[in-house]
Amino acid sequence: MLIVFAYIRRSLFLSFDRRNYEKSLLFLLAVMLAVPGTVSAADQLPEGFIAISEFHMTWADAKAFCQQRGGRLPLIGGSASLASEPWPGQDTPIDGFGVSGAPWPGLPSGSYWTSTVIADRQGASWRVDDGCVDGGVGVVTGGLQSSLNRVVCVPADFTQAQDKNEQRLLGKRMFSLQWILFESNNKYGVANISRKDTGLYIDARHEFSGDYAVLKGDLTIISPSEFTVNGELVTRVSYINNGNECPRSGTFTFKATGKRKYWRMQEMVNPCDDAVDYVDVYF
Repeated sequence: MLIVFAYIRRSLFLSFDRRNYEKSLLFLLAVMLAVPGTVSAADQLPEGFIAISEFHMTWADAKAFCQQRGGRLPLIGGSASLASEPWPGQDTPIDGFGVSGAPWPGLPSGSYWTSTVIADRQGASWRVDDGCVDGGVGVVTGGLQSSLNRVVCVPADFTQAQDKNEQRLLGKRMFSLQWILFESNNKYGVANISRKDTGLYIDARHEFSGDYAVLKGDLTIISPSEFTVNGELVTRVSYINNGNECPRSGTFTFKATGKRKYWRMQEMVNPCDDAVDYVDVYF
């Protein structure tokens, strides 16, 4: 680079008078400083980030860069591994960036490594891209770990509580099964949502006069209007399933639609009887 610069500098001096030479030299310096992979000292990191690299790096070098600075690469959806199908879509949480599709946080344009690998593609990891437009939105793309991309770091103890989606859920929320609401004259239960070492966890209970609905499991935010719970739901209503418990386990999807102020479980059909259960967690 220095040899090329010296050669161009000499050529400019021989070809132009002094005033034009100085102008051209300043222009050349500006072009060199604007080479992709550099960040000017004047750039300020948006809130939530602790370091940014001046150079593009491979995924392994990017991870080391952040670790050396007491941080780590951002995670997508709070997960270290995500499959390519379904593709992480709109409103997927991304550490520091908020969610996919949100306005770009003010970082230099480009593609940034995340810590999340592509589960079904060997040697590939997910990236966050601004769509190559100023003031654009963050979109999720994939890339080989040997390719060179930008690097930005979040604190090692970063939690998604810094994101609005999680803040909407953390703490105590009203929880209900409609059969118990009817019998109790609209007395609601409680859903406690907390962050554990493994991620978000929900412990919810609605009970009245011997009837109850209990939901426990790991909670994953999909978007502001959707989350999933991987765990167990147990319901007992005196006039359903002959008054016996109805346990079910697996992954349950909760969605908020229209103007409703709650997320409703989408697996509504009661597997133990001819009934439809409305299990809701409220904003």
